[in-house]
Amino acid sequence: MIDSFAGHQLRHAAGLAQLEIRVPTNAKGLAFDFNFYSSEYITFVCSEFNDSFVALLDTKAPIDPKYSKNVSFDSKGNPINVNSGFFEVCTPGTKGAKTFPCAKGTKELEGTGFQDSFEPTENGATSWLETKAPVIPGETIKLRFIVWDTGDHILDSTVLVDNFRWDVKGTVGPVTERPK
Repeated sequence: MIDSFAGHQLRHAAGLAQLEIRVPTNAKGLAFDFNFYSSEYITFVCSEFNDSFVALLDTKAPIDPKYSKNVSFDSKGNPINVNSGFFEVCTPGTKGAKTFPCAKGTKELEGTGFQDSFEPTENGATSWLETKAPVIPGETIKLRFIVWDTGDHILDSTVLVDNFRWDVKGTVGPVTERPK
């Protein structure tokens, strides 16, 4: 399937969306917002059944190889998933040694399909996050958004990506954080 994204063609299949685009000659970085939702909270936290999201960027800009091209990660460099420190839209709970205070509550889940009135402690999200990454002015980049199931095909996760933009100031290395 091919859709339009920021005026360019976006090719996607189940779990993968790919954009190949030339960077404007005055841009030194890119940014986009995303929100990751999962039905794997809290039952499958810290288990082999853990859906994840990454945004892989092919660029000539220097990015630490330890990230394997992923520019969307938590403060420990891990892909976005239910174990991520950003997972705060949920019902508070503990699974094993990990406690989720769920600072943002569950209001953001209303109307998304990730609010289950029969199992109110299940499902959650990160809330909106912003990723910024460096690029080289004038180069052609490839940006792949990937969400996948690990170990099962039973429960679903999804990611919403929005507000893609170019940054003329740039950034040092990729960073994902809560928008200010």
